[in-house]
Amino acid sequence: MRCARVRLDAAAGRISYDLVNRGNTVLEPRLAVRADGLFGELLDRKARKLPLQLAPGRRISLTEPWASLPALDSVDVRLTVTAAGGVREHGDASARFVPWPAVGGGAAGALALTAGGVVAVRRRRRAEASCER
Repeated sequence: MRCARVRLDAAAGRISYDLVNRGNTVLEPRLAVRADGLFGELLDRKARKLPLQLAPGRRISLTEPWASLPALDSVDVRLTVTAAGGVREHGDASARFVPWPAVGGGAAGALALTAGGVVAVRRRRRAEASCER
């Protein structure tokens, strides 16, 4: 078995992945999900049986919901898929979550404050220069 194409979809609040049975027996996979961020564990779902049987040579695309994705973090996700007979496979994905509207608003605010400061300093210097004449 293989766990492939693991991706985090922040807009949909889910983890997407593919399972591929590369063996010659039907598998009944179990899935565990773990996600770690910069400050520790974000998600830890113990292994549970998936409601499917994966025939030999078959590929299936699945999703795992994750409603509480972080707003600002660097996340590493690990899926562990197991099945009878000692089958064990890992799939990994990483993502950076940045609240771009907030970052853009903060940058625009900082730019406005800087521009206002430059204008104030120039006006003060002009006023001082005209008083000295």
